[in-house]
Amino acid sequence: MMSSVLNVFNSRQRQTMGLVIVFLTAILVGAVPPVRAADNVFNDLIRSTLSPVVPNRQDIAIVAITEDTLLEEAYRSPINRELLAQILTDLEQHQPSILGIDIILDKPTETEPDEALIQALSSLQTPRVLASIHDASQQTLFEQRVLADSVIASPYLSADGFDGVVRKVTVQTGDMPGFAAALAALVGVKAPDRDQPFRVFRGAENRLPFRIIPAHRLPDIPVNSGWLRDRIVLVGAILDEEDRHATSLRFASEDSRLPGVVVHAYQLAHLLDGAPRTQVPGSGVLVYLILFLLAGALLGAKVRPFWIWGFLAIGVLVLPVVIGVLFYVTFGWTVPVLTPMLMAGLAALESARQSHAQLARRLAYVREAFGRYMDPEIVDRLVADQDQSFAEAKSGEAVFLFTDINDFTGFVRRHAPATVKATLDEYIELVAATIQKHGGTVDRFVGDGVHAFFGMPVPIELVREKAWTCALELVDETVKFQKQLADEGVEFGATRIALHAGTALFGDFGGARHADFTAHGDAVNLTARLLEYGRDQKAVLCATEEALMPGFDMTGWLQDERVQLRSIERPHIIYCLEHDEVSKAVARLSKIRRGV
Repeated sequence: MMSSVLNVFNSRQRQTMGLVIVFLTAILVGAVPPVRAADNVFNDLIRSTLSPVVPNRQDIAIVAITEDTLLEEAYRSPINRELLAQILTDLEQHQPSILGIDIILDKPTETEPDEALIQALSSLQTPRVLASIHDASQQTLFEQRVLADSVIASPYLSADGFDGVVRKVTVQTGDMPGFAAALAALVGVKAPDRDQPFRVFRGAENRLPFRIIPAHRLPDIPVNSGWLRDRIVLVGAILDEEDRHATSLRFASEDSRLPGVVVHAYQLAHLLDGAPRTQVPGSGVLVYLILFLLAGALLGAKVRPFWIWGFLAIGVLVLPVVIGVLFYVTFGWTVPVLTPMLMAGLAALESARQSHAQLARRLAYVREAFGRYMDPEIVDRLVADQDQSFAEAKSGEAVFLFTDINDFTGFVRRHAPATVKATLDEYIELVAATIQKHGGTVDRFVGDGVHAFFGMPVPIELVREKAWTCALELVDETVKFQKQLADEGVEFGATRIALHAGTALFGDFGGARHADFTAHGDAVNLTARLLEYGRDQKAVLCATEEALMPGFDMTGWLQDERVQLRSIERPHIIYCLEHDEVSKAVARLSKIRRGV
């Protein structure tokens, strides 16, 4: 029988390469702007709905120039410098620990308001950070006067290039520190080395978690109230249409865009809290994606029938969402969502594709390897059994039928090579065709002998009668063949047959490159020894008690009790049939088959 076409190494190599391609493809697709934006939407939705609700921060407050503050002002932009000077003077009385002024003061306006602001700034005893769009080398003379004795910081808020949402603390812009980073530095908190996502949280009743005081109400707050004492106070504008930014909290309320000064407050709070991690570490993401890759590959290879793929698809969609929610609620971390969906889905499809291809190769192997010497019905059954693993050995029962030719060595010695080959080819074809005709499987050709079995994967009860019918017909057909050769002047030995039923190990043996589907075990060895015993007894057919067919009349058979065959552990009861009794045995078997 031809060697198995399944090469295990190549198969696993193809599977590995396929999964590597899937992994890289999912990573690349996950980085495509629409996919990444969708991932961001999901995580922002989680942050907006599941971020912890906290009371107002006690270390950060905001004094806001609002629409109401500007009602009595002659113009909205730039903000009246006298108004700003008054706000700073009033704030000084409340003894804040640090002031952060998130208002750009890069150009002069009117002389008196500008001088009032410069005077107010120079009079401040509170450490302060002023927002500026110019570093020291780019400042005008007016800016130098305004920014004197202040820490200069960039008010720039780094927005995601995919969707324009601000999610990260701006640590550095050019040569200037970020606004929140500069404020944190004044209280001795070192900012991270690079921009990182900042943590968000919600206030009670979906309000902002910071005390926000409208600037025009500041004079009404008693100095001894302590509302602003020892707090970091940010001064900035909270206006309807100006300096608004989308953040991770964009789904928390109808007003999805937060004022810049509030975003700075969130970033400052994140730094003051020790810059806690908000995302799964890179190595964790890698492991997370690989697990989804392997899970998808496993499901794609094992899932049968294919209508279950609908439920699998739902699982692929739901599981990353559930894991994302659990990670955020438990650790405050976000994880990719769409990328693992893609990873698992593509891996499942690739694994299923490879599984189908491997199955097709297996089925082609079955038809090619067994089609010539096996009952087509059994071949069809093997092909239909898609879960049958031919690479794995399996134990099963069968009736074993072995044949050999008496004095074949003498036949080879007496005749020319061409005659030997032609005769043996014709003989082997006759024996194999007869075996296949009765539903048997030709296991192998050993010299002049043929090894076959009936059963596996068909239950032995269904093939025992076929094995006996085949054996008796072989005796008859080979005798006719022998007489035909004799008429042609060719002396050819008689055929001996052995029948035994038992358990053996079936599978592809011989390694990936030289495997044959065959049987091994005590039953195989015993059948071979039984063939030797028949030669010594000059019988045409020998069978063990285990091979007998229920209801079959053994009249005319020679019975030997407790025969100890060579290399077999225990003795067996053996029945032998001489040639003169073959026709009677065939007749008795025919009656059983007709139900007589």
